Amino acid sequence: MTSFTRATIAALALTAAAGAVAATQAQGKLAYVNSQKILPQAPGFADAQATVETEAEGVKAQEQKMMDSLNVLVTDYRKVQSTLTPAQRTQRENSLQAKQQEFQQRAQQLEARATQRQAELIEPIREQIRGIIEGLRVEGGYAMIFDIGAQGGGLVAVDTTLDLTDKVIAKLVAAGPPKGAKPAAKPGVPPTAPATKPTGISRPPRGR
Repeated sequence: MTSFTRATIAALALTAAAGAVAATQAQGKLAYVNSQKILPQAPGFADAQATVETEAEGVKAQEQKMMDSLNVLVTDYRKVQSTLTPAQRTQRENSLQAKQQEFQQRAQQLEARATQRQAELIEPIREQIRGIIEGLRVEGGYAMIFDIGAQGGGLVAVDTTLDLTDKVIAKLVAAGPPKGAKPAAKPGVPPTAPATKPTGISRPPRGR
């Protein structure tokens, strides 16, 4: 299961948790859904996931380019380190550290943008699924609907006649992709993979 899918399932689990509070105050029927089965069939989800994966490759490439550039600078410095005066060594080392900080800041920006981008893709799908589940709850008079697909779910035995998963999927397919969803990859948009920080640089030992 991808991190994108896990994030969406975790968000959906919040709906079940909120419903549990209401259920403690009222008597009614119970039902459940399996979000792990729903998500792959939700219109727009496959495109959103593909976009996340495509952008992830792009961010990895940017990070690798930064690390390669930094490593070249370090290698070049070490080649001439012994020929430099103390003042020159200090200047070069400070320059390397400044470049490292620059790359780290850039990596953080990529990560922040990636998180925002993933949220943009998840939110319309999540809201659509939650809306459909809530509609079924009201329509069927259920006090609470569990998500047995959520990570950490505690149900070990259940009556399968209470499963509303197929009904949710049918309504999702009939509704089509959520309005406002734009999963297509955009040129220049950073991917959603967590940014790997450039290789750290310790101040090279001074030549004797």
